[in-house]
Order: sequence, then C-alpha cells, then structure tokens
Amino acid sequence: MEHEVIQSSPHLTLIPSYRVNAVVECPWGAHPTDVCGYYNLDEVMWGLFLGADRTAAGLKAWMDEWVYGCPDRQSYLEHLRRRFGKDILDRIKAGEYFSKPVNYGPAFTSLWDEKGRERSMGVTLEDIERILAERRMFCE
Repeated sequence: MEHEVIQSSPHLTLIPSYRVNAVVECPWGAHPTDVCGYYNLDEVMWGLFLGADRTAAGLKAWMDEWVYGCPDRQSYLEHLRRRFGKDILDRIKAGEYFSKPVNYGPAFTSLWDEKGRERSMGVTLEDIERILAERRMFCE
C-alpha cells in the first residue's frame, strides 16, 4: 500500500499475528495519550507528566503517584477522578468524525508539522529515536 494512503488512514496499518501475544480490553488504557475514535490526548495530564519529567525527583514523584501508587488501571482512574473531578474524562471523549470505517474523533490533527518535526518539542522522529537510544530507553 502507498505510504500516503497509510499515513492518511492509520487504521489500515495491521499488526501481524506473530507479533501479538494478547489483546486486552482496557477502557482508558492509553490515558493520558489518545485512542482514535474513543478519546483524545489529555493535554492537562500530559503537561503534568512533561513538567514532572524535567527533573529526576519530579519524575520519581510522578511515577510514585500515578504508576506505583496505583496497583491497577481501575485504581488509576479512581485516583484521577478524586484528584481532578468525576467528569475529568468526559472532556476528552471523542466526538463523531467518521471516515470509512474509522471514527477519528473531533481533534484529528497531526502532531507533526510539514517539516517532519513534532509540534510541541520541534524535534524529528530521528531526534526522538536518538534521544531514546542515548538514554538507553529504545527497544527494538
């Protein structure tokens, strides 16, 4: 399939069965990132994470609260609602923006600019891969 078609319709990207160990239904499982057709990026939580990630102590505190302090996904969602209000997730639910056959939600925009840079940090995919490799966080 042509690159332009795949890029314009990511739902056409398939994962071969030999690369999949399990499929699990987990509502809000990608939060604070988005799931196409279900919910958009939670920019507030993402911003809190990015702010915490500026220092080792900040990241440790964030991880202690949002990862290690929540034994399962339901605990994470309950903590999120206690901290930010019971309707916190309603504001990022995707509306209808149908394309055959995927619902892209109301905020279908690219995180990448026309020069191939990520919009919030201004880095390219190659820059991100290099940074992850330097931090030994890149999995192949």
